[in-house]
Amino acid sequence: MPQNQPVQSVLRAIDILGMVAANDGLLNLTQVAERTGLNRSTATNLVRTLVSRDVLSRTSTRANLRLGPAIRDLVTAADARTLIGVAGERLTVLAGRHPGYAAVLTERVGGQVRMLLRTDPRFPDRIERPLNETLNPYTKAQSLVFLAFGHESAMLETRQRFSFNDYAKPEFSDPSQLDAALARARRLGYVCPPIQPSGMFRVGCPVFDRRDTLVASVGFVTLEPPPESERGALIADVLEAARDIGAAVSSEADAPGPPA
Repeated sequence: MPQNQPVQSVLRAIDILGMVAANDGLLNLTQVAERTGLNRSTATNLVRTLVSRDVLSRTSTRANLRLGPAIRDLVTAADARTLIGVAGERLTVLAGRHPGYAAVLTERVGGQVRMLLRTDPRFPDRIERPLNETLNPYTKAQSLVFLAFGHESAMLETRQRFSFNDYAKPEFSDPSQLDAALARARRLGYVCPPIQPSGMFRVGCPVFDRRDTLVASVGFVTLEPPPESERGALIADVLEAARDIGAAVSSEADAPGPPA
């Protein structure tokens, strides 16, 4: 086969993936073979190979096919690289504009909120990538962003996995206080919990992609609260950064690939 000719088995596998993606959980092996025009043996071998690498998976009935976790992992990894690259530059700008503050970026993974990026107030141009640092699901501004602006399943999952009494107090005395705080955040478009007795000031803003999906939270944390007259400008800068990051991530996702 000439080197510039496509590999037929790869093309067939891609066709199968596209067909399954368009009919998630609705097609079985026989239907895949019929729609691709492949004989049963060839279709079986291709599907078996894709399933073995978790690119395809079986539904609970084991009759129908859907995209497997390996596909989702690839997409998530690509999105995360884009998000981190874009956000790192924007956090550096934020930190330089507001010395003494730690600018942070978080994501929600597996029911927990994880720190992705953080600037060092002592060195505004330094971006840290904390390893495996997760946040309290109820009391941190970044966590509350995902409860206020994320899908309702986020709240359900959080309450199932993390006891309110164990994790939410003393920030909230009961669930109604938490619900009121989340409703207030949705009205404002950001989360800014009351300043704690220790003086800590926290603000978190949602980052939405082009599909209006919440993909991250960006914000500030500081032990020394800013003067009240400066807080509005600071929050406005974080909101602007969240919009810029979301727009840049969406533009990157929409950009055409390199020429063949």
